Amino acid sequence: MNKIKVGFFSITEADDDEAHVAWHQLDHMCEQFRIQGLSWGQRFFATPACVETSAHRAGPMGAATHLQHYLLERASALGEFTALGHELVGNGRFRPATAAHLQAPFQLVETLAAPRVLVTPEALAYRPNHGVYLLVERVTDPTRIAAWRREQHVEHVPRLLSVPGVAGMWSYTAEPLPQLEQGPYGIPASPNQISVLYLDDDPVAASEALRACVASRWEDAPVEPLLAGAFRSFFSPPARWCLPDDEWAARAGEKI
Repeated sequence: MNKIKVGFFSITEADDDEAHVAWHQLDHMCEQFRIQGLSWGQRFFATPACVETSAHRAGPMGAATHLQHYLLERASALGEFTALGHELVGNGRFRPATAAHLQAPFQLVETLAAPRVLVTPEALAYRPNHGVYLLVERVTDPTRIAAWRREQHVEHVPRLLSVPGVAGMWSYTAEPLPQLEQGPYGIPASPNQISVLYLDDDPVAASEALRACVASRWEDAPVEPLLAGAFRSFFSPPARWCLPDDEWAARAGEKI
């Protein structure tokens, strides 16, 4: 049983990447952990090399370089999440993105870990990572989607998990039950589905290795890609955990 029920995704562009990330990391995101039921959050950035090696970047979402992802234990926390946002706006402490291509909650439906990774799938999101590979897709034929997902689990998903650098995958949907306008947990219905592949090696190398495998999943599929590419973590694990002071200082001065 996974305590996480909902993932909130924000996929955006910014007019000033450095200023936007500094505001979010040092001011905005840390405030979110005041919310009861919000367990985890991480921000990622698509560097030019990440963009270049993407399997799909087209349309408005193709220009997105910022990804923010929050994990919530209960959907009711979304109300507090929104209220806190209004509070920070009122205090003059909100810096809107230049363009927000997707900002919405999705139900967590599956967690998987690569066989070589020792942690359980439910713990994967908390394991230090170098970044993620994000798959955002739109369901185009709901009548075929269940069968397609079953077929994916037979061959495609194991191939994804065997790619070097892929530690595992968490998957999300926001599909309503028949005759209902809302998805599970009262989440607004959406034809989009999202998969987050957690990376424990260089995101660009993993992205290059994933490109052909990811592209094959859209052949005669009831989904179409909106975005498929890597994003770097701002806090990648070091090659060595315990460094001399001068190496710590050098690492602290690194820039993306």
